[in-house]
Amino acid sequence: MKLSQSLRELAAFELSGWKTAEVSWLFFCCAIVTILSWNTDTWIGILSALTGIANVILNGKGKLSTYLFGVVNVALYSYIAFRSKFYGTVMLYSCYFLPMNIYGFIAWSRHLDSEIYEVEKRRLNQRWHWLLAGTVVLITALGGLGLDRLQGTMPYLDAFVTALSIVAMAASVQRCLEQWILWIIADIVTAAMWFIEYSAGSSNIATLLMWILFVINGAIMYYRWLQEVKKREPQLS
Repeated sequence: MKLSQSLRELAAFELSGWKTAEVSWLFFCCAIVTILSWNTDTWIGILSALTGIANVILNGKGKLSTYLFGVVNVALYSYIAFRSKFYGTVMLYSCYFLPMNIYGFIAWSRHLDSEIYEVEKRRLNQRWHWLLAGTVVLITALGGLGLDRLQGTMPYLDAFVTALSIVAMAASVQRCLEQWILWIIADIVTAAMWFIEYSAGSSNIATLLMWILFVINGAIMYYRWLQEVKKREPQLS
């Protein structure tokens, strides 16, 4: 009885607080990826793109279900990245994103705003900004050396995206505004990587479109979170 009640409450939470423009954006992104990649990509690629789009838009909305879609996207995208020899991305998704999606679900569930039906949002101070930047540089340097020895595709670029994604995911589960800046940079670089891959003959058009839409979505969600943070919460000390 308690489980069914909890599931009903979760469903009500996830379906509440949506604006027409937000629902339209979600359907537009899913439709454009499906239509443009239907005859050129695999069903795994299309499904990966759709779950990824749902994941980032729900993240921007502050909905718990972002992490449920995240788990599915992790599994599918890891397989696609493995086929293209983006080994840094494979390790990132399977060894880091999977457990972080589980942790994120638990962490966000403890900070839900009962008025707007979204997770409470916050931002970091300047000291944390320097720490995040230093962490990205360190992981990029070490990861690039390792991926180069594995003969991965574009090792240092792959490592840079991996570093950005690691730090961005940590900021995401902690409900921090800064995640969107990191995601935007990572998405731009990743889109460039998949464009190069697609230009070389890959059929992963859905994956490329997904990352392009991620860039646009990241800019939208950064502005949205910034406005909410200014209204609701002081900066962390």
